[in-house]
Amino acid sequence: LNTYEDFNLTIYPNPAESTTRIGLDVKQEHVVIELYNVLSQKEQVIYDGFVSDSFETMFDVSNMEAGVYVITAKTTSQILVNKIVIQ
Repeated sequence: LNTYEDFNLTIYPNPAESTTRIGLDVKQEHVVIELYNVLSQKEQVIYDGFVSDSFETMFDVSNMEAGVYVITAKTTSQILVNKIVIQ
Protein backbone atom coordinates (compact mmCIF):
# COMPACT_ATOMS: atom_id res chain seq x y z
CA LEU A 1 0.00 0.00 0.00
CA ASN A 2 1.16 3.52 -0.72
CA THR A 3 0.83 6.66 1.34
CA TYR A 4 0.36 10.04 -0.29
CA GLU A 5 0.70 13.58 0.98
CA ASP A 6 -2.99 14.29 0.27
CA PHE A 7 -4.03 11.55 2.70
CA ASN A 8 -3.62 12.84 6.25
CA LEU A 9 -4.83 11.48 9.62
CA THR A 10 -4.87 13.69 12.73
CA ILE A 11 -5.90 12.91 16.30
CA TYR A 12 -6.53 15.71 18.82
CA PRO A 13 -6.23 15.88 21.77
CA ASN A 14 -3.69 13.14 22.14
CA PRO A 15 -3.38 11.95 24.92
CA ALA A 16 -7.16 11.85 25.38
CA GLU A 17 -9.32 11.41 28.47
CA SER A 18 -12.94 11.64 27.34
CA THR A 19 -13.30 12.41 23.64
CA THR A 20 -10.89 12.93 20.82
CA ARG A 21 -11.28 14.41 17.37
CA ILE A 22 -10.17 12.32 14.40
CA GLY A 23 -9.56 14.31 11.24
CA LEU A 24 -8.92 12.94 7.79
CA ASP A 25 -7.97 14.68 4.57
CA VAL A 26 -8.50 12.39 1.59
CA LYS A 27 -9.80 12.43 -1.97
CA GLN A 28 -13.29 11.06 -2.51
CA GLU A 29 -13.03 7.48 -1.33
CA HIS A 30 -14.50 4.82 0.91
CA VAL A 31 -12.63 4.88 4.24
CA VAL A 32 -12.56 2.52 7.21
CA ILE A 33 -11.19 3.96 10.47
CA GLU A 34 -10.44 1.34 13.13
CA LEU A 35 -9.00 1.22 16.63
CA TYR A 36 -6.53 -1.52 17.63
CA ASN A 37 -4.93 -2.37 20.95
CA VAL A 38 -1.18 -2.97 21.36
CA LEU A 39 -1.71 -6.69 20.68
CA SER A 40 -3.04 -5.78 17.19
CA GLN A 41 -6.56 -6.83 18.15
CA LYS A 42 -9.35 -4.75 16.66
CA GLU A 43 -11.22 -2.95 19.44
CA GLN A 44 -13.71 -0.96 17.38
CA VAL A 45 -14.68 0.30 13.95
CA ILE A 46 -14.86 4.07 14.39
CA TYR A 47 -16.11 4.90 10.89
CA ASP A 48 -16.92 2.97 7.73
CA GLY A 49 -18.20 5.05 4.84
CA PHE A 50 -17.59 7.45 1.99
CA VAL A 51 -15.40 10.51 2.62
CA SER A 52 -14.90 13.58 0.46
CA ASP A 53 -12.14 16.13 1.08
CA SER A 54 -11.93 16.89 4.82
CA PHE A 55 -13.69 14.59 7.28
CA GLU A 56 -13.90 14.85 11.05
CA THR A 57 -15.51 12.72 13.72
CA MET A 58 -15.53 12.76 17.51
CA PHE A 59 -14.58 9.53 19.25
CA ASP A 60 -15.61 8.81 22.87
CA VAL A 61 -12.77 7.15 24.79
CA SER A 62 -14.17 7.71 28.29
CA ASN A 63 -15.10 4.02 28.81
CA MET A 64 -11.82 2.62 27.51
CA GLU A 65 -8.92 1.36 29.60
CA ALA A 66 -5.93 3.66 29.81
CA GLY A 67 -3.11 2.75 27.47
CA VAL A 68 -1.66 3.06 23.99
CA TYR A 69 -3.82 2.23 20.99
CA VAL A 70 -3.44 2.48 17.22
CA ILE A 71 -5.90 4.12 14.85
CA THR A 72 -5.80 3.10 11.20
CA ALA A 73 -7.47 4.79 8.24
CA LYS A 74 -7.73 2.53 5.18
CA THR A 75 -8.88 3.13 1.63
CA THR A 76 -8.67 0.70 -1.27
CA SER A 77 -5.15 1.87 -2.10
CA GLN A 78 -3.79 3.59 1.02
CA ILE A 79 -3.38 3.17 4.75
CA LEU A 80 -2.37 5.54 7.53
CA VAL A 81 -1.52 4.53 11.08
CA ASN A 82 -1.39 6.85 14.08
CA LYS A 83 -0.93 6.19 17.79
CA ILE A 84 -3.33 7.44 20.46
CA VAL A 85 -2.76 7.47 24.21
CA ILE A 86 -5.84 7.14 26.40
CA GLN A 87 -5.49 8.36 29.98
